[in-house]
Amino acid sequence: MSEEMTYVTSNNLKEMQDYLKEHLDDYSLRDMADRFAMSQTNLQTHFIDEYGMSIYSYMKTLVKDDE
Repeated sequence: MSEEMTYVTSNNLKEMQDYLKEHLDDYSLRDMADRFAMSQTNLQTHFIDEYGMSIYSYMKTLVKDDE
């Protein structure tokens, strides 16, 4: 990972949502953090700040919506 993002834009957050929807079966926090050029901790923090839930909790809502 080269340079870490210092902020997350609404576009990045939309891309993160899309990534999670596309990778429900093969999600990897490390891969996602690498894709968005930030540490895993930073990624989780930004996600919680924006959505009020962890990435894992968000993914559970996606799975529940599919049922």
